[in-house]
Amino acid sequence: MLLLSLLCACTPRREYVALSGPAQGGSYLVKLCAREADCSPEELKQGVDSILLAIDNSVSGYNPSSLLSLAAPQVKKNEEALFIAPEELCEKL
Repeated sequence: MLLLSLLCACTPRREYVALSGPAQGGSYLVKLCAREADCSPEELKQGVDSILLAIDNSVSGYNPSSLLSLAAPQVKKNEEALFIAPEELCEKL
């Protein structure tokens, strides 16, 4: 038991960095070990923010300039071709 206590006392404590910010109408929180990172916390935060921004610009239904939002009018225009009511399907058979 004493040996275990000594080993735990000699083990360096990990320092964690918390990165947080707004994302997709909510927020994110990332915690990582500062010693194991190859770059500064600021660079890591910029990286996380850029990935989340790319996702937002691609598939956000709330971002009017996202690819999904820009494609929505085309989908709405062709909505009848995409969705068929069950009774209509029976009529077509």
